[in-house]
Amino acid sequence: MFQDVVAINRCLDEEDRSTALFRMLDQDQPAFAVKCSRFMDDHLLESGEYDLFLKYNREVKSFLEQRISRNEEWKTYPANDSRWRRESIERFDARLVKTTLTLAKLMEDKGDPTLAMELKAMTAKVIPDPRLTPGK
Repeated sequence: MFQDVVAINRCLDEEDRSTALFRMLDQDQPAFAVKCSRFMDDHLLESGEYDLFLKYNREVKSFLEQRISRNEEWKTYPANDSRWRRESIERFDARLVKTTLTLAKLMEDKGDPTLAMELKAMTAKVIPDPRLTPGK
């Protein structure tokens, strides 16, 4: 049900309402918030709610590994080589790079530049993007 609320708010361009609801769950029903957190991950990162994101995703490296795996798995689904499919892959790759860069910056800000470089290197193995190279 929470996933539906998040999707509706996204369609209405009112994702902040999802954040407010999630914050309320975090305070009042933490066990349920754990179950709902995966539906909020992207929005929490995109909206700068880093502390709340990290509360539910302490293993940032594992989180990114799962994202990379899901992204690569989607590319293996049998489908025709349509323009729509190519554009979808480009969108998914761009989102993964954006997520990686956000997580890397977050880890740098938290004082862990080594993990930041590891995160970039993980994604660079599957997506050749110059922003993922060391020193960027």
